[in-house]
Amino acid sequence: MEHQHRALGVKVTFPSGSGSTDKAGIAFGHDGNNSYYAAVLAGNGKVGLYKITSGSWGSALASATATISNGTQYTI
Repeated sequence: MEHQHRALGVKVTFPSGSGSTDKAGIAFGHDGNNSYYAAVLAGNGKVGLYKITSGSWGSALASATATISNGTQYTI
């Protein structure tokens, strides 16, 4: 089977009053068995790429810190 590469972006804005535990993200690469990847932006300034296997979140495959401001739009 030939693989096709696609690009997808999601714009998110944390509303006023959002806290450090709020998160936004996108899931992709679902295999039909509750396993997939997720790119997540968190209100505490963490950006991460995660692999979820059989519904269980593992450690971040990659992560970085960023300044997150309520009311500002970000693209994931």
